[in-house]
Amino acid sequence: MTSQSARQYSQDELHALYDQAYVDQYDPHAVRRITRMLPRFALTGAERVLDVGCGNGVLAEVIADRVSAYVGVDFSRAFVDAARSRCAARGSRNAAFECGDVVRFCAGRPRAFDAAFALDVA
Repeated sequence: MTSQSARQYSQDELHALYDQAYVDQYDPHAVRRITRMLPRFALTGAERVLDVGCGNGVLAEVIADRVSAYVGVDFSRAFVDAARSRCAARGSRNAAFECGDVVRFCAGRPRAFDAAFALDVA
């Protein structure tokens, strides 16, 4: 097996890849797939949860009513907008979404969360 370094995409290239067209065709089976993982999540209902690379808010749909607070962070404005719409349509009141750099977001909030998820992150 040969060692190859992964190509690093620029921020502009990443934003172009994860645009509205990508959001529109994103995994239609994601809710079902993530719901199957739910028994593996040790959630008591008191957790403040961070979802790194939250995408369109699928995890929030599955767990928001099982935690005290959910915060999703993604660099893609199109995904964050979709996540906000998704949660608003379902009446989620304890879910919030941030568009920005995940590393910067986490650095400014040490020990702010009880659990973190990073699902479907490339």
